[in-house]
Amino acid sequence: MGPLPLLGAIVVTAVLQLAVIYIPIFGSFFHTVPLSASQLGTCMGVAALLGIAVEVEKLLRVRS
Repeated sequence: MGPLPLLGAIVVTAVLQLAVIYIPIFGSFFHTVPLSASQLGTCMGVAALLGIAVEVEKLLRVRS
């Protein structure tokens, strides 16, 4: 089976999160407002940095 189910779950989750942010009917139901491109980029950048930090910590633990 491999990593395809996990990758599919990640893609579905990302699409659903973006739908809640950008589709007006969901926005009114969940009380959200659309993010600007810079705000969305900041969110993605912080998430990527956290992922990198976790991987660096794993490398440091293996080496010690």
